[in-house]
Amino acid sequence: MKKWATTVFALDPITWEYLEYSGPIVEAPTAHLAFEYCQNNGLGYCHVDGELIAEIPCDENMNPQWDKMTDYKLQDLN
Repeated sequence: MKKWATTVFALDPITWEYLEYSGPIVEAPTAHLAFEYCQNNGLGYCHVDGELIAEIPCDENMNPQWDKMTDYKLQDLN
């Protein structure tokens, strides 16, 4: 199943600015169905950004650790 990245715009309680934060990852076959899932499951404040195709963790110095990458496109082919 495809995974979709979402974002949330929220008020920062310290600076009183509206900022963009990462939201939950939603699983759905299409972006439209991911949007519908959010609307019907209490996540209407989330914006579906796009398909999540990989996650690449970084170390404490923000260097990518390619050997620990999770490739979601590869998983969809199996």
